[in-house]
Amino acid sequence: PVGVHDNLFELGGDSLLAIRLLARVRKAYGVELHPAAFFKAPTIAELATLVELRLIEDIEREAQTAETAEDSAP
Repeated sequence: PVGVHDNLFELGGDSLLAIRLLARVRKAYGVELHPAAFFKAPTIAELATLVELRLIEDIEREAQTAETAEDSAP
């Protein structure tokens, strides 16, 4: 059986499959990941961590933008 900790490339996947997977991630979560990131972390578990970190970064960036807008409002 294949699990979340299995390496895509060791299972016979290739760069085209990796790109397709990243496109699905982008569509499902609105997260853009550079293909090099997936090649460094080629398991579903590692990909999930990258997506989670990117979502947290986006939330923090939006919060900072909102705080800046509030501080500059009269």
